[in-house]
Amino acid sequence: MWKTWFLSITFVAYIFGEDIFPEQMHIQRRTDKIYHRYYLIKRLKPSIALLHNENVQHLIAFEKLDPILFRLPQMQTIVEQIVNDKTLDSLFELWDKFLAYQYLYSTIFVNEFIDLVYCLYGLIGQIKPIKTVSFPLSLEHKLCIVDQCVREVEGDVKCSKKFTNQELDKVTTDSVAKRFFIIKRLQKSVHFLHYLQENIKHPFKRKDIQRVFDDETGLLSEIEHFSHDRVRECIEEMCKRKDLKPLLHVCQEFKQYRFAQDDTFLQEMLMNIFLVYKSLLFKDLSAQTEQVVMIEMNQVLELYENLETLPLDETLEAIDVVTDKLIAIQAFESQRKTSYMRWVVSGIACVCAGLGAHFFMN
Repeated sequence: MWKTWFLSITFVAYIFGEDIFPEQMHIQRRTDKIYHRYYLIKRLKPSIALLHNENVQHLIAFEKLDPILFRLPQMQTIVEQIVNDKTLDSLFELWDKFLAYQYLYSTIFVNEFIDLVYCLYGLIGQIKPIKTVSFPLSLEHKLCIVDQCVREVEGDVKCSKKFTNQELDKVTTDSVAKRFFIIKRLQKSVHFLHYLQENIKHPFKRKDIQRVFDDETGLLSEIEHFSHDRVRECIEEMCKRKDLKPLLHVCQEFKQYRFAQDDTFLQEMLMNIFLVYKSLLFKDLSAQTEQVVMIEMNQVLELYENLETLPLDETLEAIDVVTDKLIAIQAFESQRKTSYMRWVVSGIACVCAGLGAHFFMN
């Protein structure tokens, strides 16, 4: 009797999703491998895309690529083809198989494909070849170095080769799933930031500043609240450029699953978005919106001050709310400017018509 009762309780708990503990759950090996391959594809896409550039290919010293560095016969053959042909066609064919999730269970295939990409960037002169490294690098370490090399080759910035322990930790299935979820939740916010960058010449510029200033954005005074090097670098770049491009670059890295296991980066990136929102609301808009801005400003400040204590879901919901408010304010400003321009055009048309009639009558 007690067994029947126990099975009934277990079944009900299963149906309603209650009392199921993490240690009772199981992820299939194939599922884990699929998530990991998806993660690696996202991480490697920028580096493979850059290697398609002919000017970058001309920088590669193909003759220095050594097939002996690889154990898989298939990989050795591909390296030999690359050396003989002086092109990366064989690499791109292998990348297509990587994208198709082939060799899903082959850890050595994954490692050696990343080693090949790493070696190619080493032959461009950005990093030391694998055989000259005095200690074996982890997969995450190599991915981080390749990412930084991509930024340097693209002429973005000179990157530091220092990495945090969290950045080099192995990425788990939970980390990938969590990042996927957050990327989807932030889509509206990122689209809005892109809109501001493309349509507003000086998104941080305030009309009430009449003096020489060192931080027109209002961001630098808050930088002490941030500890992650990449986020601090982003804030400093925004202050120098006085636009949103550095933040959009970090958002792109976020979509690339950079720092997927680094909770500090995640938290501070969300704080950075809020900080930008706060600065945007501080702008001197029109008198008609001043009252609205003050109300929204107080709400954003309250959220920003308590952001570190908010659960992730509440933080994302708060970003959605503020994004909607900023979109509404921006729409109001655009409508007001459009109405003003229509009034000006109408006035000019009337003046021109009057002058034309005057000259015609005379």
